[in-house]
Amino acid sequence: MSFERADTFATSVLPGETTDDNQFTEVVKAFKKFILEFRLNNQFIYRDQLRENVLTKQYELVVQNEHLIAYHDELNKKLTDDPTEMVPLFETAITEIARRIITITGAEPDSQFTSASSIPTCQLILLSNDQKISLRELDSEHISKIVKVSGIVISTSTLNSKATQVTLMCRSCRHTLNMKVASSLGAPQFPKHCMAPPQPDGSSSECPVDPYLIVHDKSSFIDQQMLKLQETPDMVPIGEMPRHILLSVDRYLCNKVIPGTRCDIVGIYSIYEAKMKNNRGAASNVALRNPYMKVLGIQTDRDSDGSNGLAGIFSEEEEEEFIALSRSDNLYERFSSSIAPSIFGNQDIKKAITCLLLGGSKKLLPDGMRLRGDINVLMLGDPALESFTWKVVLWC
Repeated sequence: MSFERADTFATSVLPGETTDDNQFTEVVKAFKKFILEFRLNNQFIYRDQLRENVLTKQYELVVQNEHLIAYHDELNKKLTDDPTEMVPLFETAITEIARRIITITGAEPDSQFTSASSIPTCQLILLSNDQKISLRELDSEHISKIVKVSGIVISTSTLNSKATQVTLMCRSCRHTLNMKVASSLGAPQFPKHCMAPPQPDGSSSECPVDPYLIVHDKSSFIDQQMLKLQETPDMVPIGEMPRHILLSVDRYLCNKVIPGTRCDIVGIYSIYEAKMKNNRGAASNVALRNPYMKVLGIQTDRDSDGSNGLAGIFSEEEEEEFIALSRSDNLYERFSSSIAPSIFGNQDIKKAITCLLLGGSKKLLPDGMRLRGDINVLMLGDPALESFTWKVVLWC
């Protein structure tokens, strides 16, 4: 009887498999096949849409999530579960087809791009009719997943330039280095030491710490904008404050919404690192992970209703009635009398409210000065007195 442990020994006989540099080639081919072959009512909607966008120099493609589910369910599952890797592959497939369209049709790319191979990466705009998730229900299970939320945009930032690829140059030895910048919100991490190769004699250059500077004219940038989305009042539980989340939009999704717009957002729920500072102002070792969403698609009520936002709301008879009403002489009095008809009198107050609701028109003075058309109303009075008088002041 042997007390030695029975072990299994193995040795490598054949060389190991070498991984291809482009290991996601099959995924890119599947996305390209979807764009070229998917059709609805015998119409290749995505191929025609991309061709039209490329000819108008709009390098984007709007994709409905339901169409991808109907065409390739497994591919859609990969996109939903791992969007960080799948979205760039999808955009790579769109870009390759766009370059092929430019080459075949002979269309001229944008003036800032010399050839079809130099056009920028086309943007994927993803829309979905999936069930919405409340902002309160977003948790750790949704991180790095595609989710759909709805709310009201409460603030928008100005356009910023975000680097996608930077060229670094050492301030001491002039060594240049090209780096791709991650799409997250956190600050990019640059090398702390010079990456120049050693000299022929074996000596290395003595460069200082943080030696690299950004060469802006040789770097690539895209437009980026930050939004803040807040819960709608009907989604807030009684007695609680509405919650909000930070949104990051870029390229063709910038300047699509303004504060006060109700919209549905499809994006990647992500986190970014925000370093805290202690009482002395120094950076603390403890880091907080703040949630945000990298937006893939924005759908507003105007988009769902039609191009002008009023399609399908009014019938032709109602539109004719509105046109006839606009030609009447006493339009101002009719509008003011229709406000709170159960309250007698107070015509000045009703007229002031009418002006507040309808607003005014912008004016351009001969000296080039512009006056906004918004009308402000100031109502002065004390309703606690038995006999009081309202004073209404209007100004633009």
